[in-house]
Parts: sequence; C-alpha cells; structure tokens
Amino acid sequence: MHRSQLSWLALVVAIVTPHAAHASSFAGAAGVESFQAIGGSGSRAVLGMGAADLGSADALAQAVRYEDAIAGAGWSFTAGGSARLSGPLRARVRATRVLGEAGFRAWQWRAGPEWRFGERATLGAFYERDAAGDSAHTQGIVGEGLLALTPKLTARAAASWATGDAASRIAQASVGGIWRAAPHLALIADAGWLSTQGTSQTTFPIGGGGGGLPILGGASRTPGTASRTSVTQSAAPTLLLGARVIFP
Repeated sequence: MHRSQLSWLALVVAIVTPHAAHASSFAGAAGVESFQAIGGSGSRAVLGMGAADLGSADALAQAVRYEDAIAGAGWSFTAGGSARLSGPLRARVRATRVLGEAGFRAWQWRAGPEWRFGERATLGAFYERDAAGDSAHTQGIVGEGLLALTPKLTARAAASWATGDAASRIAQASVGGIWRAAPHLALIADAGWLSTQGTSQTTFPIGGGGGGLPILGGASRTPGTASRTSVTQSAAPTLLLGARVIFP
C-alpha cells in the first residue's frame, strides 16, 4: 500500500503561520489522514509534529502512528530542515526512520534545492533514496510545488519517478490543496495517480509528511514474513484526505 502523499513543504505551510511582527515562528500540530488507492487497499495515520521557521532556516520533526491493510501497523519518525543559500535558493534535507511489524525497518533520505518566493510560492527538486533492510531499495527524483491562491487556500502539485530492485519502476503524480478552514484547523486533500511495473514489493506507508517515493518492502501480516514480493504492473487513482489541529 502506498504511503501518504502530503508533501514536506506543505506541512511547513500548514502549521507555520507567518507573523510579520516576529523574526521567527514556532508551531505544532496534531492530525489524522487517510490514503486510498481506488480499487485497492488503504492506510490511516495519526501524527504529531513541530516546526520552527527562522527566516534563513527552518526545521521540522514529526512522529506518525500508521495502520495499513497490507503492511500492518507501525511508527515513523522524521526530522529535517533547510537553510538559505542565496536569494530564494535554499538547501533542504530530511531523514525518516520506519519501524514496522515483523521486525521491518527502513530508512528514507532526501536532499536537494528549494526555491522559496516569499510567502506565495515554493518549488523543490530532490534526490530521494529508500533502504528497507536487505529486502528492497529505491532511488529517484521528486518535484514539489506550492502556490498560495488566497490567504486561506494553498494549492500543491507533486510528481516522482523511481527505480527499485529487480528493475522495478514507480511513477506518481498528485495535485491538491490545504485549506485553513479556521485559525487552528487545516484541511488537506490530494488526488493523484500511482503506477508501478516490474518486480516490486509491498509499498510501505510512513504517514504524514513523507511526500515523494513509496518505500518498498514492508511487513505483511503473516508472522515471520518481512516482505511480500510479486511480479506486477498496475496503475490506479489515489486520494488523500487529512486534517490538522494547529497550535498555538
């Protein structure tokens, strides 16, 4: 089952409200989300996060408890941030650790340039690599963009392409938005398309602000089984719905 697709950049926008009178902004959020591949399985997640935006740098930490119909339940922990290099150009890095059922363990790393155009638009292009123990590895490229349409509505788009073990291929695209429905409430919706081909393993959900590539591998619900491998080619529309309660 593919994991959630709310982008890292969108999380920063969703929980850090700019305050022109302050040199920095700090915020936290707790929320839920549900991901569904139409005609396939789904996943749910409960998450908590905190963020700091200092202008020239930002940082974010997140913890997620997820449950997936195929991979089972588990936790993911993410930390990352960015630093301004020149003008709108920033360097962003991120690392995620996944702790799943049946002893499944995975790492995900991301790094690349990001362009932030004030409070209105952000564009990022990243290299991402996933390592799921000895069972599966993926690497590829991820592109993400955000555009503030109104003070309360932000649109986003994302696309990724990756190769995995045994010549597997994964492509994905999504569009959606973040609506600040109330001062302390953000509602999130993404619709997209996921395509896989070749010999691939169960995609593993990490929940929350992953964005980008699916993690391959994942624990099945059968005790003692670390992953489920099959020769497959599939394509399906996807839908992500979520909500965040923002504080302070």
